Amino acid sequence: MQAVSATPPSGTVSHFAAAAEFGKRISSAGSKERVDPEKDKSRKQTPEKDRSRKHSDRSGQKERESNDNDNNRSREESKTRSRERDRSREKYHERDDAVEKSKALENKKLLDAKQLIDTIPKTKEALFAYNIDWAIYDKHDLHERMRPWISKKITEFLGEEETTLVDFVVSKTKKHVAAAHMLELLESILDEEAEMFVLKMWRMLIFEIKKVETGLASKAKT
Repeated sequence: MQAVSATPPSGTVSHFAAAAEFGKRISSAGSKERVDPEKDKSRKQTPEKDRSRKHSDRSGQKERESNDNDNNRSREESKTRSRERDRSREKYHERDDAVEKSKALENKKLLDAKQLIDTIPKTKEALFAYNIDWAIYDKHDLHERMRPWISKKITEFLGEEETTLVDFVVSKTKKHVAAAHMLELLESILDEEAEMFVLKMWRMLIFEIKKVETGLASKAKT
Protein backbone atom coordinates (compact mmCIF):
# COMPACT_ATOMS: atom_id res chain seq x y z
CA MET A 1 0.00 0.00 0.00
CA GLN A 2 1.40 3.30 -1.03
CA ALA A 3 1.79 6.05 1.54
CA VAL A 4 -0.41 9.17 1.05
CA SER A 5 1.63 12.21 0.20
CA ALA A 6 1.11 15.21 2.53
CA THR A 7 2.02 17.59 -0.20
CA PRO A 8 -0.95 18.59 -2.32
CA PRO A 9 -0.65 18.55 -6.00
CA SER A 10 0.93 21.59 -7.54
CA GLY A 11 -2.27 22.48 -9.34
CA THR A 12 -4.19 22.52 -6.12
CA VAL A 13 -1.66 24.79 -4.41
CA SER A 14 -1.84 27.19 -7.24
CA HIS A 15 -5.61 27.19 -7.02
CA PHE A 16 -5.55 27.91 -3.27
CA ALA A 17 -3.08 30.73 -3.72
CA ALA A 18 -5.25 32.35 -6.33
CA ALA A 19 -8.29 32.03 -4.09
CA ALA A 20 -6.43 33.58 -1.17
CA GLU A 21 -5.25 36.47 -3.28
CA PHE A 22 -8.77 37.04 -4.55
CA GLY A 23 -10.06 37.02 -0.98
CA LYS A 24 -7.49 39.62 0.04
CA ARG A 25 -8.48 41.84 -2.82
CA ILE A 26 -12.14 41.56 -1.95
CA SER A 27 -11.37 42.28 1.69
CA SER A 28 -9.23 45.25 0.72
CA ALA A 29 -11.90 46.60 -1.63
CA GLY A 30 -14.56 46.12 1.03
CA SER A 31 -12.50 47.98 3.59
CA LYS A 32 -12.05 50.86 1.14
CA GLU A 33 -15.76 50.96 0.38
CA ARG A 34 -16.76 50.98 4.07
CA VAL A 35 -17.48 54.55 5.27
CA ASP A 36 -17.10 55.75 8.82
CA PRO A 37 -20.66 56.74 9.93
CA GLU A 38 -19.36 59.62 12.03
CA LYS A 39 -17.32 61.02 9.15
CA ASP A 40 -20.25 60.59 6.80
CA LYS A 41 -22.53 62.36 9.26
CA SER A 42 -19.99 65.14 9.62
CA ARG A 43 -19.79 65.56 5.85
CA LYS A 44 -23.58 65.73 5.64
CA GLN A 45 -23.78 68.27 8.45
CA THR A 46 -21.13 70.59 6.96
CA PRO A 47 -23.40 72.06 4.19
CA GLU A 48 -26.18 72.48 6.75
CA LYS A 49 -23.80 74.33 9.06
CA ASP A 50 -22.70 76.51 6.16
CA ARG A 51 -26.30 77.33 5.30
CA SER A 52 -27.11 78.03 8.96
CA ARG A 53 -24.04 80.26 9.29
CA LYS A 54 -24.92 82.17 6.12
CA HIS A 55 -28.50 82.59 7.32
CA SER A 56 -27.23 83.79 10.69
CA ASP A 57 -24.86 86.23 8.97
CA ARG A 58 -27.67 87.59 6.82
CA SER A 59 -29.95 87.94 9.86
CA GLY A 60 -27.22 89.73 11.77
CA GLN A 61 -26.58 92.06 8.84
CA LYS A 62 -30.28 92.89 8.55
CA GLU A 63 -30.48 93.52 12.28
CA ARG A 64 -27.44 95.81 12.14
CA GLU A 65 -28.92 97.67 9.18
CA SER A 66 -32.24 97.99 11.01
CA ASN A 67 -30.46 99.31 14.10
CA ASP A 68 -28.50 101.76 11.95
CA ASN A 69 -31.73 102.98 10.32
CA ASP A 70 -33.36 103.38 13.73
CA ASN A 71 -30.36 105.32 14.99
CA ASN A 72 -30.38 107.54 11.90
CA ARG A 73 -34.11 108.21 12.31
CA SER A 74 -33.60 109.04 15.98
CA ARG A 75 -30.81 111.48 15.12
CA GLU A 76 -32.92 113.13 12.40
CA GLU A 77 -35.91 113.41 14.72
CA SER A 78 -33.69 114.91 17.40
CA LYS A 79 -32.31 117.44 14.91
CA THR A 80 -35.84 118.29 13.74
CA ARG A 81 -37.03 118.86 17.32
CA SER A 82 -33.97 120.98 18.00
CA ARG A 83 -34.63 123.12 14.91
CA GLU A 84 -38.28 123.52 15.91
CA ARG A 85 -37.25 124.63 19.40
CA ASP A 86 -34.83 127.13 17.90
CA ARG A 87 -37.54 128.50 15.60
CA SER A 88 -39.96 128.75 18.51
CA ARG A 89 -37.40 130.67 20.55
CA GLU A 90 -36.70 132.98 17.61
CA LYS A 91 -40.42 133.65 17.10
CA TYR A 92 -40.84 134.25 20.83
CA HIS A 93 -37.99 136.76 20.86
CA GLU A 94 -39.27 138.42 17.68
CA ARG A 95 -42.72 138.71 19.24
CA ASP A 96 -41.22 140.20 22.40
CA ASP A 97 -39.20 142.66 20.32
CA ALA A 98 -42.31 143.65 18.37
CA VAL A 99 -44.26 144.16 21.61
CA GLU A 100 -41.45 146.24 23.08
CA LYS A 101 -41.23 148.38 19.94
CA SER A 102 -44.99 148.82 19.91
CA LYS A 103 -44.98 149.87 23.56
CA ALA A 104 -42.12 152.28 22.94
CA LEU A 105 -43.99 153.79 20.00
CA GLU A 106 -47.21 154.12 22.00
CA ASN A 107 -45.32 155.72 24.88
CA LYS A 108 -43.75 158.18 22.45
CA LYS A 109 -47.17 159.00 21.01
CA LEU A 110 -48.56 159.54 24.49
CA LEU A 111 -45.61 161.75 25.37
CA ASP A 112 -46.03 163.73 22.16
CA ALA A 113 -49.78 164.05 22.78
CA LYS A 114 -49.23 165.25 26.35
CA GLN A 115 -46.66 167.76 25.18
CA LEU A 116 -49.10 168.94 22.53
CA ILE A 117 -51.94 169.28 25.05
CA ASP A 118 -49.70 171.42 27.24
CA THR A 119 -49.49 173.98 24.41
CA ILE A 120 -53.29 174.41 24.27
CA PRO A 121 -54.80 177.37 26.19
CA LYS A 122 -56.69 176.50 29.38
CA THR A 123 -58.54 179.67 30.35
CA LYS A 124 -61.81 180.86 28.85
CA GLU A 125 -60.31 184.12 27.62
CA ALA A 126 -57.34 182.44 25.90
CA LEU A 127 -59.50 179.76 24.31
CA PHE A 128 -62.10 182.18 22.99
CA ALA A 129 -59.34 184.41 21.59
CA TYR A 130 -57.46 181.52 19.93
CA ASN A 131 -57.19 181.78 16.15
CA ILE A 132 -58.69 178.54 14.81
CA ASP A 133 -57.24 177.28 11.51
CA TRP A 134 -60.56 176.37 9.93
CA ALA A 135 -58.86 175.55 6.62
CA ILE A 136 -57.16 172.51 8.21
CA TYR A 137 -60.40 171.65 10.01
CA ASP A 138 -62.29 171.51 6.72
CA LYS A 139 -59.54 169.91 4.61
CA HIS A 140 -59.11 166.94 6.96
CA ASP A 141 -62.81 166.58 7.84
CA LEU A 142 -62.01 167.03 11.51
CA HIS A 143 -65.71 167.43 12.29
CA GLU A 144 -65.96 163.64 11.88
CA ARG A 145 -63.25 163.18 14.51
CA MET A 146 -65.08 165.60 16.77
CA ARG A 147 -68.47 163.89 16.41
CA PRO A 148 -67.78 160.89 18.75
CA TRP A 149 -66.37 163.20 21.42
CA ILE A 150 -69.33 165.62 21.16
CA SER A 151 -71.81 162.72 21.37
CA LYS A 152 -70.09 161.29 24.45
CA LYS A 153 -69.97 164.61 26.31
CA ILE A 154 -73.59 165.53 25.55
CA THR A 155 -74.66 162.09 26.83
CA GLU A 156 -72.66 162.73 30.02
CA PHE A 157 -74.26 166.14 30.55
CA LEU A 158 -77.85 165.16 29.69
CA GLY A 159 -77.80 161.55 30.85
CA GLU A 160 -78.98 160.25 27.49
CA GLU A 161 -77.94 160.30 23.85
CA GLU A 162 -79.22 163.26 21.82
CA THR A 163 -78.42 162.65 18.14
CA THR A 164 -80.23 165.82 17.03
CA LEU A 165 -78.19 167.99 19.37
CA VAL A 166 -74.96 166.30 18.28
CA ASP A 167 -75.77 167.01 14.63
CA PHE A 168 -76.57 170.62 15.53
CA VAL A 169 -73.22 171.21 17.29
CA VAL A 170 -71.23 169.50 14.50
CA SER A 171 -72.99 171.58 11.86
CA LYS A 172 -72.08 174.80 13.71
CA THR A 173 -68.39 173.85 13.79
CA LYS A 174 -68.55 173.24 10.04
CA LYS A 175 -69.87 176.80 9.72
CA HIS A 176 -66.86 178.07 11.72
CA VAL A 177 -68.96 179.46 14.56
CA ALA A 178 -66.91 181.33 17.18
CA ALA A 179 -66.64 179.88 20.68
CA ALA A 180 -68.56 182.75 22.28
CA HIS A 181 -71.44 182.33 19.83
CA MET A 182 -71.47 178.54 20.36
CA LEU A 183 -71.84 179.18 24.09
CA GLU A 184 -74.84 181.45 23.51
CA LEU A 185 -76.51 178.79 21.34
CA LEU A 186 -76.08 176.03 23.93
CA GLU A 187 -76.89 177.91 27.12
CA SER A 188 -80.63 177.47 26.57
CA ILE A 189 -80.14 173.70 26.20
CA LEU A 190 -77.34 172.81 28.62
CA ASP A 191 -77.92 175.65 31.08
CA GLU A 192 -74.96 176.10 33.42
CA GLU A 193 -73.18 173.10 31.87
CA ALA A 194 -72.95 174.92 28.53
CA GLU A 195 -69.79 176.89 29.35
CA MET A 196 -67.86 173.82 30.59
CA PHE A 197 -68.96 171.90 27.51
CA VAL A 198 -67.84 174.62 25.08
CA LEU A 199 -64.48 175.10 26.82
CA LYS A 200 -63.71 171.36 26.66
CA MET A 201 -64.94 171.11 23.08
CA TRP A 202 -62.78 174.04 21.99
CA ARG A 203 -59.69 172.50 23.56
CA MET A 204 -60.42 169.24 21.74
CA LEU A 205 -60.97 171.11 18.47
CA ILE A 206 -57.63 172.92 18.82
CA PHE A 207 -55.92 169.63 19.75
CA GLU A 208 -57.19 167.90 16.58
CA ILE A 209 -55.94 170.78 14.43
CA LYS A 210 -52.53 170.79 16.14
CA LYS A 211 -52.23 167.02 15.63
CA VAL A 212 -52.50 167.60 11.89
CA GLU A 213 -50.10 170.55 11.98
CA THR A 214 -47.41 168.61 13.87
CA GLY A 215 -47.89 165.32 12.01
CA LEU A 216 -49.02 163.51 15.16
CA ALA A 217 -52.29 162.57 13.47
CA SER A 218 -50.47 160.65 10.70
CA LYS A 219 -48.22 158.93 13.28
CA ALA A 220 -51.28 157.74 15.19
CA LYS A 221 -52.51 155.92 12.06
CA THR A 222 -49.28 153.88 11.64
